[in-house]
Amino acid sequence: MKIVIDMQAVQSESKYRGIGGYARNFVLGLLTSDCEHEFILVFNGLLNSDSDEIVNSYKGLVSSDHIKLWNAVGPVSAWKEENLQRRKIAEILREAFIQSLSPDLVILTSLFEGYGDDSVVSVGVFDKETPVVSILYDAIPLIYRDQYLPANSAYEKFYEVQFGYAKQLLFGLTISESAKGEIVNYFKISEKKVHNISAAIGYSEAVDRKSSPSTLETFGIVRPFILYTGGADQRKNLPRLIYAFAALPAELRKSLSLVFAGKMPLEEVKKLKEIARESLLTEDDFLLLGHISAEKLDDLYRRCEVFVFPSYHEGFGLPVLEAMSCGAVVIGSDSSSISEIIENQDQLFDPFDIDSITEKLKQSITDQEFRVRSKENAGVWSEKYSWSRTCNEALTLIKQASTVCSNDTYSRENLFISLKGLVPKNNQDYLRLLAQAIDKNEASSAIHYLYLDISELVQHDAATGVQRVVRSYLTQLLQNPPQNFKVMPVYATVETGYRHARKYLESAFCIRSNVEEDDEISWIAGDIFFCLDMQHHVQLAQAQTYKQMREDGVKVKFLIYDLLPIQLEEYFDNPAFKKLHEDWLAMIAQQDGAISISRATQTAYKDWIQLNSIECNPVFQMDWVHIGADLEGSKPSKGLPSEANVLLEKFRDELTFLLVATIEPRKGQSIVLDAFEQLWSSGLKSNLIFVGKKGWKVDDFVARVREHPELNSQLFWLEGITDEFLQSVYEASNCLISASINEGFGLPLIEAAQKGKPLFVRDIPVYREVAGEHAYYFDSLSATGLADSLTRWLELYENNEHPLSDNMPRLTWSESAEKLLDTIISPKKY
Repeated sequence: MKIVIDMQAVQSESKYRGIGGYARNFVLGLLTSDCEHEFILVFNGLLNSDSDEIVNSYKGLVSSDHIKLWNAVGPVSAWKEENLQRRKIAEILREAFIQSLSPDLVILTSLFEGYGDDSVVSVGVFDKETPVVSILYDAIPLIYRDQYLPANSAYEKFYEVQFGYAKQLLFGLTISESAKGEIVNYFKISEKKVHNISAAIGYSEAVDRKSSPSTLETFGIVRPFILYTGGADQRKNLPRLIYAFAALPAELRKSLSLVFAGKMPLEEVKKLKEIARESLLTEDDFLLLGHISAEKLDDLYRRCEVFVFPSYHEGFGLPVLEAMSCGAVVIGSDSSSISEIIENQDQLFDPFDIDSITEKLKQSITDQEFRVRSKENAGVWSEKYSWSRTCNEALTLIKQASTVCSNDTYSRENLFISLKGLVPKNNQDYLRLLAQAIDKNEASSAIHYLYLDISELVQHDAATGVQRVVRSYLTQLLQNPPQNFKVMPVYATVETGYRHARKYLESAFCIRSNVEEDDEISWIAGDIFFCLDMQHHVQLAQAQTYKQMREDGVKVKFLIYDLLPIQLEEYFDNPAFKKLHEDWLAMIAQQDGAISISRATQTAYKDWIQLNSIECNPVFQMDWVHIGADLEGSKPSKGLPSEANVLLEKFRDELTFLLVATIEPRKGQSIVLDAFEQLWSSGLKSNLIFVGKKGWKVDDFVARVREHPELNSQLFWLEGITDEFLQSVYEASNCLISASINEGFGLPLIEAAQKGKPLFVRDIPVYREVAGEHAYYFDSLSATGLADSLTRWLELYENNEHPLSDNMPRLTWSESAEKLLDTIISPKKY
């Protein structure tokens, strides 16, 4: 079955309550315990304040294309009457979106959402065919109408609407037998349509976490303490707990603190503090911690003297089970579902009798036999509850539902018919936003875009190794786009956002579009944005754009070429470049992933992250792929200079060494020239060719080359030549030299090996990775040492004993692009 799960309970205000925790773990349980069904997780695009973190927690359990985001126009919270028309429209859009996914069944993680935030949950408003089941937590508002549903209040109206949707469910899932009974009685639903699947503690098992000595210090807890966690609704019975604590014998009470943990409304906090003051409790006696992390809460469970749960009505009472699993002494009220969890009557009290609560508090602290029994009971009882059991029961019910499942078909025409009469005709801004929301929702199941950032290539093709890589991958991906994706190159500036690179496509690839302008891009969930080019200032300026993309369900990744500005700071002309590169790498760690062009570069990046304690996106994924090397696969530049034939004939007829690299200090051209001057002076007849543009910090070296007595005799500098000419130079040469101090990959090694040319290269990790046993390595940093190594290599070469590159492993650009796509779509988690 294809099952859509509505995930709003983990996005809404419920995420701070037991409902959010239950929903989160219930879904995790379904995804980890079932392989028979296809699950699609659907999130609300109006609730995206921290959707990155929430959505990321499910990546790896379902594929990215099974995580969906629906859109509407807000605000739609039900507490404001002015929102109600937008809310009705949002209900239709949500159901239409889910119907467009063609589910067999829909699971709601919570039905009663959207009063105070932009959650929207409905049943049968647009899609009247697809069966829907929902978790139903309790009927508390119906049981305590005076507290929760004042007559004619906005909340009563909201609850009645949602209550009506409950009647249309295929069936409801409850979290306790107590909750099942009240749902049947108060919702007036047949008992056959309500099933108890119980609950459990979270998947990050509390018993596995270690205590932190700093927890108590962090919260200012200086005494042994009694703990409560949860909300502050009237039914939570917190005033009576405060009075009961204050009534303990003075000596015992002064040795303890009463600690409340959990998010509570400000007005309730004020009331509780006032009750504590009236009861003569000091700030050390009574502490309110507010919302705390699950890790900190587990620590408090383990360290408390006793955990008390005074609520007189619960759907389940998850904190009771959590405290038990942490080995706490637990006491609670003898009402509703709590007595299902705490099976020993001796650990229960009358929640309406302050004396009963006080007496049980005293016993739980001073009676050692009671404490031992309580802890023993906790271990036995908590083992009865597991998400595996809960989810298996739910899956059994779902399987039975397959006989009634529908696969109704979505159509835009039906959507427009449903919206007719609801949409305000004179509000142009709203109509525009509504049209955008519909387009985004429909596009979620359509062909997606693979956006390729080629900003540097579009604005300034420096013809360096990076640009060759960008141009090569772009060529291959345009020719062979991944299935269900359209490849679109884009670019940005520091001042403006990303635009389609249509004009570049037309000029460089003769690909014309019906749209002539480079207009701004838009994106939808399921698209991929891959920063193929490297343009530090622009990409740092677009960090907020990447964040918005991720929040909208777009996967954002970068290609990393090297860490050289950090590793070899002294070789770069701008001292600020190291900091710029570090900022760029740190920003990348906040995205979905990074792909390096070699294992060595990936290792360097990983080490840099760990060494500098760089914060990574929880789903940040790291991988590497070797780049290709066939020039024909890189859309090579064409053309030969007039003197090409003369030069090539000379190179072929004489011993010729070739060094292909931008003229920069770290590339080692200076030491190579020093070594050849020694060899020439000793009688060696050979050519040395430098191919590459002038880089930085080389003015003196460039002047030396241009004034060299052997220039155009035995020394040649081919500056800015075409790819076509470079191929011919490779073919005419006898050996490739690379003396670079460090590299991200070493593309010339592959290009030379394709021509079967021997490799004479510096012994650095990335060259070992790329060339293995197929190159001759030197490690000298002196000209004399390098000249000696060349002499030894020449002896091997003359006897045909030098390492051969013919069989060196290498990829074509087509093969490399295929591997690149694999790493983008199915990467390894870092």
